[in-house]
Amino acid sequence: MRYALLAFALLAIPVRSECGPITYTLREGRFFGGAPGPSRDLTSSGAFTPVTNVALPATYSTGGPSPVTFTGNTTAQGAPLELRAANTVVAQSSTALQFNVAPFGDTSFVTLVQSGLQENGVVVTGSSGTGYLLPHFRVDGTFTDAHASAFGQLGICAGISGCLATGLDNSSAGVQTLDVTFTPDIGAQTAFTFGTPFQFFFFLSSGISSGTSGTLAPGSVSADFRLRLLGFSVVDANGNDISGAVVHSDLAPVPEPAVGALLLLGLAALRRRRP
Repeated sequence: MRYALLAFALLAIPVRSECGPITYTLREGRFFGGAPGPSRDLTSSGAFTPVTNVALPATYSTGGPSPVTFTGNTTAQGAPLELRAANTVVAQSSTALQFNVAPFGDTSFVTLVQSGLQENGVVVTGSSGTGYLLPHFRVDGTFTDAHASAFGQLGICAGISGCLATGLDNSSAGVQTLDVTFTPDIGAQTAFTFGTPFQFFFFLSSGISSGTSGTLAPGSVSADFRLRLLGFSVVDANGNDISGAVVHSDLAPVPEPAVGALLLLGLAALRRRRP
């Protein structure tokens, strides 16, 4: 598990609009109840603009006198840019957990909900050669955990050619609030060539897992988190800002005053991670 508290000069990197389309993808997945397969894994996608405000709600119950229920809601909105991933499971009895792809074996996953964006045609100008585009996010929300063996999970992924999924936190007993900033590492997943268009994507992931593979015991867990894009840094392989870099993107960051106070901490932390 990795925790990140990073911040940079978010307002120092110009972001200009004029790029390719942006799409959103919402996902609501559960791994119990009914027949395993695609019907338990719902998705929705479409064009993302400043006026977008979409949601993919989901509810399910196993029924009977002691049901296991799932309530989920993933959202994406354009102004201000914000993604949300929320899910709650209340189990009044034990239930089996199975993957949704053949051969449908046992799993510890109970639910998995995700909200993400992808922009095609992002270009960075102002220099030459290779640079690294580092987006900065704020993630905040709450776990409510009243389960002896299951727990909530929170993760994020962001990159260009791919991304390394990062776990931000797991729940423990009671109510936990979380408010962190996150920046991906310098590496192959954040590298680009100046003047060459590329695809940039990120998603917020929230889920519930059981401590026992194949079975969820009685109890309840919920996780409700949101993600905001604060801005970008363009740096070299050593984490130094590249002066004059301009990010051409239609994504509209939402910088917050409190982030500026973390500037020096973030720069130092990023450079310490370099070999």
